[in-house]
Amino acid sequence: MIVGSGGAFEIEFDGTKIYSKKQTGAFPRYGEIPLTIDMKVANH
Repeated sequence: MIVGSGGAFEIEFDGTKIYSKKQTGAFPRYGEIPLTIDMKVANH
């Protein structure tokens, strides 16, 4: 985790950005991040 400022909430997994509040304008829905990570792991 990298602490930032300015309201940027961005999540990277394995060097790839998987979520950006800056791009979407909203926080992720409940469970969205773990599901995205699970899908990425399954496709490795």
